[in-house]
Amino acid sequence: MFSARRIFFLTVGIAIAVTSCKTRKMIKTGDRLFDEGSYYNSTEYYIPATEKKPNNTRLTYQLGAANMAMRDYETMADYFGQTTTGNEKAWPDARYYYAEALQMQGEYDSAAYHFNQFLTNTKETKDESIKILRDKAQLNLQGIELKDSLSEMSLASVSTLGEGVNSNFQDLAPKVIDENTMLMGSMVNDSVINYDYEISESNDYYAELFIARKSGDSWTKERLDESINEPGAHVGNGIVSNDGQTLYYTRCTEINGVSSMQCRLFKATKVGNEWTDAQEIEELNGEGFTSTQPSLGYNSDNNEILFFVSDREGGQGGLDVWYATMQEDGSFDEPTNLKDVNTKFDEFSPYYDATGERLYFSSMGYPGLGGFDVYFVDGGIDNWTSEVTNAGAPINSPTDDIYFALDSRGRKGYMVSNRVGTTSTRGATCCDDVFEVEMNSGLFLSGYFASRTDANQLPIDGVTATTFMDFNGSMREIGNEVTADGKSLVYEVGANNIKVVGDAEGYYQSVTEIDASAFDQVEDTLYMVYLMDPIIKESITIKPVYFAFDRSNISEMYEEELDSLYSVLVRHPDWILQIAGHTDNRGTDSYNDALGKRRANSAKDYLIKKAAKDDIDIADRIMTVSKGESDPIAENESTNGQDNPAGRAKNRRISFRLLNDVNLVEEGIEIKYEDADPQGTY
Repeated sequence: MFSARRIFFLTVGIAIAVTSCKTRKMIKTGDRLFDEGSYYNSTEYYIPATEKKPNNTRLTYQLGAANMAMRDYETMADYFGQTTTGNEKAWPDARYYYAEALQMQGEYDSAAYHFNQFLTNTKETKDESIKILRDKAQLNLQGIELKDSLSEMSLASVSTLGEGVNSNFQDLAPKVIDENTMLMGSMVNDSVINYDYEISESNDYYAELFIARKSGDSWTKERLDESINEPGAHVGNGIVSNDGQTLYYTRCTEINGVSSMQCRLFKATKVGNEWTDAQEIEELNGEGFTSTQPSLGYNSDNNEILFFVSDREGGQGGLDVWYATMQEDGSFDEPTNLKDVNTKFDEFSPYYDATGERLYFSSMGYPGLGGFDVYFVDGGIDNWTSEVTNAGAPINSPTDDIYFALDSRGRKGYMVSNRVGTTSTRGATCCDDVFEVEMNSGLFLSGYFASRTDANQLPIDGVTATTFMDFNGSMREIGNEVTADGKSLVYEVGANNIKVVGDAEGYYQSVTEIDASAFDQVEDTLYMVYLMDPIIKESITIKPVYFAFDRSNISEMYEEELDSLYSVLVRHPDWILQIAGHTDNRGTDSYNDALGKRRANSAKDYLIKKAAKDDIDIADRIMTVSKGESDPIAENESTNGQDNPAGRAKNRRISFRLLNDVNLVEEGIEIKYEDADPQGTY
C-alpha cells in the first residue's frame, strides 16, 4: 500500500512516447519508474496498460499514487475513485486518498462523506498503516468542521509574485534579505532522462539557491556560485543572519535514487560580495537521518537559536522541528526537539518572527484546510504563551502551504504554495510558487501633536513627525511625515515598543515612548496625544552684577537684579538657572577659578534664602560654574600694555542663563544686560 511522504523535489520529465509492447512489459517498466520516483514517466506506461486491462485495480491504484506524488488532485481523485469502486476490499486506503484528493480541490462536503465512509469501513483494521490514515482522516474531518472559521481569519493578504521569481517548475523556501531582495531555491530545469525497457540513466536536474532582486515591479534571479550550489546535489532552504555575514542552508544528496535523499545543514561566510568557506554543521548532522530547513531565532537570553527540521531519533514522528543554541565559538549545542509543536505527522519549514515573538511552521498533524497548513504559536522556546493555531485563509488553502517567512519588521514576507494560480505548465497544482504575504496585524497607533499649555489640546499642524518601532531590540524608522489639516498619524504597528518624535517651529522637540504593554489595553487602536512644550519667547533686562577686587559678597545695589531672576524661576517651575562666576586676570588660574565659584555661590545662596521665606525649594534648580578669567567681556590691559582698571572691573562679575533642560541643551529666556558702570568696584 502506498503511504509515502509528499515529495517536494518532484522528479518529472518529458513524456515518453510509448510504442506498442506487451502489457506485462509496460507494467514492469511503469513499476520500475514509479519505484525510482519518476512518477510522471511511470504514468506513460501505466495508462496504455489500463487500456489493455481496464478492470485492473492495481493499475488504477498506482496511477492514483503517481498523481498524488505529482499533486494532480483531479486525476488522483479519478483513479482512486476507480480503485474504490472496482475493489475496495483489496485497496481499503484508496477511499482515504480519494477523500483527500477531494479535500485538496476544496470539495469539502464530498470529502467529509468519504472520510467518514473510510472510518466506517476500516474500524476493525489491524493494519498499522491504515490506523495512521484513520488518525489523519479524523484530523481532516476536524479541519473541514473548522473551515468556515478558518476562512475568516484574514491575518494577511496573499498574492502571487508571478514570473521573474517563479518558474514553470519548483520554486522553494523564500527568505527576506531586505525590502527588495530575497534568497530562494528553485529547480533549474525540467529535463529528465530517456528510459527504455532495459536501461535508465541518472537524472541531472537539481534544486539550487538564487538571489532574487526587485526593481520596480519586476524581479530577476541570480544563481549563487558553485561554492554553494554544489554540482550533483540539491541545494536550498537558505537563510542569512541578521548581520548579513552568515548563510545557513541545506545540501541534499540522493541515496537510493530520487525517491530517497539525505539532507545536511551547511553554513558559509560572506567575504566582500562572495560566499566562501562553506562548511558542514557537523554537530547537527548525522548518518541515517535528514537535517534541513534552517531558520534563525533567539532565546530569552538573546542567544541565537537555529531552528531546523529533522527526522532524527528522539522526535515525535516523521519530520519534526528541532532547535539548537549557538555557542560562543559559533558551534551549536545538542539539538532539542520542540515537543510543544511537533506531532506524529510531519512538521515543516519553521520560521521565528522575533518582532511578533511568534513561531510559524507548516504541519500535517493538526486540523487544517488541506495538505500542509501554516500554523503558529506565540512566545519563545522558554515559554510558549499560546496554543498552536491555524493561520487560516488566505495564508492557507486546500493545497500545500509551506515556507512562511516575514521580514524583520514582521509586516511583509513570502510563502510557498501549489494552490491554483501558479505559473507551472505541468498542471494547476503540480508545482510550488512563491507568493507575497502582507500581514494584517490588526493593531494600530493613532495620534496627533498638541501644545501642553492648550487646555483644549487642539492639533498642531506643521509638525515633522518621525515614528520608530522596536525590531528585535533595535529602533527602526517606520514613518516620517508632516502633520496637516488636524489629521492624526495612523500606523499599523502590532504590539511593539514605539517612539514618536515631533519637531515644529516654536516648540521644543517632543519625544514620546510607548511601551508595548499599552496595546494590551485596546482591541485594535491605541489613541495618543503627543504633547509639545512651546518655546517661551520671553526676555528680561537686568543690570550686570559686579564685584570689588578679590571680593565675592553680593552688594545691596544688585539685589534687585537677583530678585528679577527669582521671579522668573517662580513663574517657570520646570526651568533651571545657571550662574557663572568670572574674574579679572590678576591671580593664578586656580585662585581665580575658586574665586569665580565663590561669587556664583553667593548669588545662589541669596536666591535660596529668598525662596525659603516663601516656602519654596529651588536649590536643585540652580547650577553654579566658574569661568575664572577665561571669558572676559573687556580688556584687562589697554592697547599700550598698561593696566586697564575699568576693563578689569567689568570682568569681575556673574552671568546668568535660564534653561528649560537639565542637560543645558536648549536656551531658555533671553537675559539682556544694561550697559551699566561697575560702580565702586575699581
